[in-house]
Amino acid sequence: MTDAQALQAASTEPFVEMRGVRKSYDGRTFVVDDLNLSIARGEFLTLLGPSGSGKTTTLMMLAGFERLTAGTITIDGRPIEDQPPHRRNFGVVFQSYALFPHMTVFDNVAFPLSVRGLGKPDVATRVTRALQMVELAGLESRRPGQLSGGQQQRVALARALVFEPSLVLMDEPLGALDKRLREQMQIEIKHLHRDLGITIVYVTHDQTEAMVLSDRVAIFHEGRIQQLGAPREIHENPANGFVARFVGETNALQGEVVSVDSNGACEVRLAGGAVVRGVSSAPRSVGARVLVAVRPERIRVGNLDPSLENRIRGRVAETVYLGDRLVLRTAIDGGDLLLSNLEGEALDAPPSVGDVVELGWRRQNCLVLDLD
Repeated sequence: MTDAQALQAASTEPFVEMRGVRKSYDGRTFVVDDLNLSIARGEFLTLLGPSGSGKTTTLMMLAGFERLTAGTITIDGRPIEDQPPHRRNFGVVFQSYALFPHMTVFDNVAFPLSVRGLGKPDVATRVTRALQMVELAGLESRRPGQLSGGQQQRVALARALVFEPSLVLMDEPLGALDKRLREQMQIEIKHLHRDLGITIVYVTHDQTEAMVLSDRVAIFHEGRIQQLGAPREIHENPANGFVARFVGETNALQGEVVSVDSNGACEVRLAGGAVVRGVSSAPRSVGARVLVAVRPERIRVGNLDPSLENRIRGRVAETVYLGDRLVLRTAIDGGDLLLSNLEGEALDAPPSVGDVVELGWRRQNCLVLDLD
């Protein structure tokens, strides 16, 4: 094998691999169950899910703070599940910052280098560089109590990066910040990832945060990954009803398949009798109970384009003004409510509560999924 071939092979091999990983605290219930996950070098992977879904436990097992019940974890092909946390050379950032209140910013950032036995000149150089990366140069002598929440989080981030770790793990690192600071830190973390080329595994329950930051997102539910993919792919093509409901807003309507063609297109009869046309990535059979999912932003209201395959009438039950858009909740036959968005010029003369409107959407934007 030539050097070029070896380099290409190395670039396609996973940097981190978790195989058959399981975690139980009582020997009966698994909070993480049969987890298989590969992470590429330099990737930004977010573990996204509701509380109790297993995402934080997965991160803690990767960090070494939780022992595996079963399975293996490898870094560059080397098993690490029996290594203690300090031997794994990972940077870790928590929501609580975990800064030493009696130490200065400089000493907090320098701590990982000091325990590794680096000399003072090298420590000073690395700390200065790390603080410059997070735009905290000049605050070296302050203590955490003299800093804002955003500044404290930057110190925690600098401390995680200062020893040039092979992997950075972040557990809800922005959860304690207000909306403005949170959005600002999202951009800064994204830029650091791009500029440094580091591998990051990030835990959050915030969907927007996952979409902004990630190369890929793993959706967790009940200890298992429900879907793994790029943010756009997960939003546009959710694998099941849970993902469709959890990631972004969606209309999820139950119905029965009445016809299927060879291309995966289905006709589904809803509870009120209306038949809608959608697409399915899995085989369906006539008579099967399914979930029909369509995003609010894909639904058009009034003056419908003739090309829209799905049309349904309803009565406006509620309007919610959000500045850049108006959300309509429209009651349709069968008792379901459909959410749709009005934007742009449509905001100038929106329908009122009680008005009857026609809603329409394209077949390709109507997903036929398994019931939960």
